[in-house]
Amino acid sequence: AFTPEIVVPSAAVRVGRTYRARVRHQDNTGRWSHWSAPMEFTVSAPDIAVYVQNLMVSELMYHPAPPTVAELAVDPTWDADEFEWIEIMNVGAEALDLSELRLTKGVEFDFVNGTQVVIGPGERLVVVENLVAFNTRYGFAQTPAFVVGQYAKNFANSGELVRIAYGAGTVVREFTYLDLLPWPVAPDGTGPSLELIDPNSRPDHQLAASWRA
Repeated sequence: AFTPEIVVPSAAVRVGRTYRARVRHQDNTGRWSHWSAPMEFTVSAPDIAVYVQNLMVSELMYHPAPPTVAELAVDPTWDADEFEWIEIMNVGAEALDLSELRLTKGVEFDFVNGTQVVIGPGERLVVVENLVAFNTRYGFAQTPAFVVGQYAKNFANSGELVRIAYGAGTVVREFTYLDLLPWPVAPDGTGPSLELIDPNSRPDHQLAASWRA
């Protein structure tokens, strides 16, 4: 059906780059028109202030404990990586639309493909490596509503860059965690997660002092 305008998805374009778009039409007999003259545009920076201020990575299970005998009975191919997850939190007073946000470093996940694309005030959402493994370890008969999907790849046990981006790469949140002091070392395979100490204070994620086991 004809529509006089389109909205270019933010994930399809990069800030500062110039693009050209053309259009052609097909009639009801299958005949195509010529291409139109190009429409040229340069992508401006999005206003992501509300995300930068209010969206936190509140917890990270980057190196889980190895699977137990009971867990291996469910799936003998599982290793520790299957039990990874990452949690985000909205510390603001308004709901946030996640449909333009993506995890792009460490692991990969487009929130538009999640089971929930809005995060309410004070709400926490989780993305996991393996839904079945997560449910098995934490005793859920079915996937809880706060778990919104599975990501691709997995976190490095020795530490790496984690990034949440808007669209094709505008950084909302990024930090590099480590498994060495002064960072908490217990999350490196002994069971605990890496937890942001006080998300509501909007701490600097890059500082080791902002995290605890």
